[in-house]
Amino acid sequence: MPRLFLATLLALVGGVPAVAEAQDLPSATLGLGGTNPPERGPRQRSALELGEEALAAGLSATAEELFTQALTQPAPSAEQRARIALGLSAALLERTRPAEAKAALASAPEGPARRLREGLIALLDDQLDEAATIASGLDPTRLPADEIAWGYALRWMIAAAKGDNLELNLNLEASARTATSEEQRQRIEILGYRALVSAGKVYERTVGLLREMTANAKGSPLGFAYARNLALGLARLHDWPALPAGAPETEAYRKEKERVRAARREAVRALADCGPLSPARQAEADLLAGLILGADDAEGRRLLMAAARNGANPAVRLTALRGLVAAAFEATLSERKSVANEVYDFLMKRQGEFAYACPRDPKVLDAIHLARAQVMMLAGNREKARQAAEDLLRDVPASPLAREAHRTLALAYWSEGSYRLAADTLGRLRELTKAPGERDMLAVLTADCLFLAGDYVLAEKAYANAQAEVRDARLAGDACYQRVLSVLAQGKDAALRERAAGLIETSARGARPPELAVTWRNTWNVIDDARQSLRPEEADRLVKRLAPFIASAADDPGFGLRFAWLKALVALGNGQTAATIRLADEIAGRLDRINAGAETAANRELRNQVPELRGHLALLRARTFLGQDAAKGREEFRKLRESQPDSPAAAASFLAEGRYLAGREAHAEAQALFTRLGKDFAGKPGLADFAALGLYEAAEQAVQQSPAEGEAKLKEAVELLELFAEQHGRNPLIVRVTLRRAELLRALGLFDNSYKILDDLIRAHADDPARPQAEMARADSLLGRSELNRDRMGQLDRQRIGLAVAAYQRVCDAYAKDPDTAVEARYKLALALLERAGTETGVDAAASLREARANLVGLLGPLRAEASATPEFTLGGRTWLARAILLLGQIWEKEGNIPEAIAAYQLIPELNRGLKPGEARLPGQAAAESKLATLRRPK
Repeated sequence: MPRLFLATLLALVGGVPAVAEAQDLPSATLGLGGTNPPERGPRQRSALELGEEALAAGLSATAEELFTQALTQPAPSAEQRARIALGLSAALLERTRPAEAKAALASAPEGPARRLREGLIALLDDQLDEAATIASGLDPTRLPADEIAWGYALRWMIAAAKGDNLELNLNLEASARTATSEEQRQRIEILGYRALVSAGKVYERTVGLLREMTANAKGSPLGFAYARNLALGLARLHDWPALPAGAPETEAYRKEKERVRAARREAVRALADCGPLSPARQAEADLLAGLILGADDAEGRRLLMAAARNGANPAVRLTALRGLVAAAFEATLSERKSVANEVYDFLMKRQGEFAYACPRDPKVLDAIHLARAQVMMLAGNREKARQAAEDLLRDVPASPLAREAHRTLALAYWSEGSYRLAADTLGRLRELTKAPGERDMLAVLTADCLFLAGDYVLAEKAYANAQAEVRDARLAGDACYQRVLSVLAQGKDAALRERAAGLIETSARGARPPELAVTWRNTWNVIDDARQSLRPEEADRLVKRLAPFIASAADDPGFGLRFAWLKALVALGNGQTAATIRLADEIAGRLDRINAGAETAANRELRNQVPELRGHLALLRARTFLGQDAAKGREEFRKLRESQPDSPAAAASFLAEGRYLAGREAHAEAQALFTRLGKDFAGKPGLADFAALGLYEAAEQAVQQSPAEGEAKLKEAVELLELFAEQHGRNPLIVRVTLRRAELLRALGLFDNSYKILDDLIRAHADDPARPQAEMARADSLLGRSELNRDRMGQLDRQRIGLAVAAYQRVCDAYAKDPDTAVEARYKLALALLERAGTETGVDAAASLREARANLVGLLGPLRAEASATPEFTLGGRTWLARAILLLGQIWEKEGNIPEAIAAYQLIPELNRGLKPGEARLPGQAAAESKLATLRRPK
């Protein structure tokens, strides 16, 4: 039986108020316990009096809170303390919490009332002999009038445990006769049988007795109470079988489960046959029946739904809603989504135009919305989950479930990648949270969302606040670590790394310095960021600045090794051969000490990596020698590949040597090394990425040889890239490789092949950031295909060129988000329109020419704006912009509009005016000045 189901079932035995805790019934029912003089309204009564009235009304949870509140009021008298002790212990007993009741009873005065409670505590603690001794010495008639029935109840509970039917019947009749109300009688029965069920004292004879009592009481006011006890007894007697964790279901397990299910159906029938019930009792019966059958049973869920739509008892509805949500969460993986959708459909089913089948009363409206949100999150429908959580916050803004709604919203936003919205939601959740530990965790999570959203400036500020405010040292260290990462993620400027180094120093000197491991990781990240940004001199300065932190890690096996390796790489990047060799020797010594060190968890993990690290050390030595003596360095690469042929270091040696040769323009030899890497390491575990990179590098080296050796090298490059796509289709480089392959195919004039692979790429990677480049390349393929397929007169196919124009227009409208892509797309669109104009005549040709001119003029418009509003172009974007200006001048010149042509050509010299020749903003100034000289020459 699932734990949540068992806990709910046992809580239900104590009556619905025990499930709902302090919100059992509206506060207006507290006055039902006794008369209240008109001159003393509810606000004038003490917490003690309110607690006694709540207890008399059966509201044990509310009574407990009020008695506890009364204890905290200033200076209660001895008499009041005695009343509080007796009342609080009674409330705790009714909720089956004997340990707490015993502690509360310590300050109660001696007397029959105290002995009664001690007897009940002993019974609930399964101390039958002690309870019997107390009961035999207790005269129920000496108890207060409203507790006499409890005295007889103690006796019949003991008789039931002993199996004494005569004593049971006598005291049961006396208890029923002396009960002050029907509610008290039911509470006595509930507690009695709850004691038996909780203690596991349910046997076949107990169930037989309950069957007889239920049959005799059928149709009477007590019929439901007896039927409820019979149902609970059957459920406890026939518990669900349990499988060991991870064990598969066996035939015997399935048979036992069916037997239990059949026995539990008898419990459901007992509840259904106990006679006509009031709506409130019917709700309770449906809820209990649904829980007994189990949430994995369709009939059980149907009964829970019946209880959830019964508006007579809001507390039962709340429990039923929680049971339905639990049904979805506890379903098997194969059925979880279908059960979640079933529950959601029930909650959303309409009954008429303005009502729901599950009524949305104000008392349960927030619970309905939350249940919708939770089951939809489970089903994977984040949109509906988000809508339900927003409905809760809109319809019931002051609901105690608002925190859970915010949590669900944040989870939905996080799951779909809307990290900025998740951060805002977590911020609101933190405002609603009082627990310091949870507030600290939410502060860090909010900053994490900002970091994932790419807003590194705000993330840095959020991490700084979290580092200063959180109480948990671990969370503060995490915030410090992420704060440094946020600074580094803001760009590759040296100033950012200097600021990050300053943060490390400031945090280490602060009142709450982070753990050394956090400081070491931050130090590593800052130095390595400079190294990977190809700033070896700056990395060397940072090594010297942060030397105290590096030195503090000298005795740590892991971080000491990492820092030694990092310093060696920095020295290698700066050409410090002697320092690199010295550090390589230090690394070798550290590896030896790791092998000879004590057997600890950290050492064991490092020891497993020592063989691979020795290979990388040999690679480091070979790269160092390569800078001194190329022959010696290449010989070291060869020795490494012979000694560790299948290691990552051997694969990396091909890359290092090949790139060295490529830098020396030995492209053929570099291609041979890269090809060997791509083919020899294909399919080897853990080395597929090296093989993929080898094929890509080999193709690039083949392209470098094509100007001298012709198209054969381009075809060879295409074949290598095709092999890459065949063997490494899931590699992160596949989009880049496919774009390059399409470019080479267009260079070979194979525009149809280029179009096909680009179309497949766009379909397979529709959301890739390189989608604009792929769309542009596909349009280039269409234009090239139209250029290639001319008729006998040399004219372009109008239909094909029209497809190219449409493709470029689509790129301009949908994908030209950055200035570089926009200027390239508009230039190529204008070029395609000019080609189309050549296939047209009359009005059509003039319209195409006018459209091409308008595209170019619109592209140049932003250049006339202020410098702050001018788009920022890269070198490639400036090249396309210069081409667009020259093309516009040619159009005006062809049309005979010399002043406009001169104005167009004049743009390039004007934009470059005042700059040094090497700093020209736009290329093509020489061509523009040549055109200007020609057009201004007098005829």
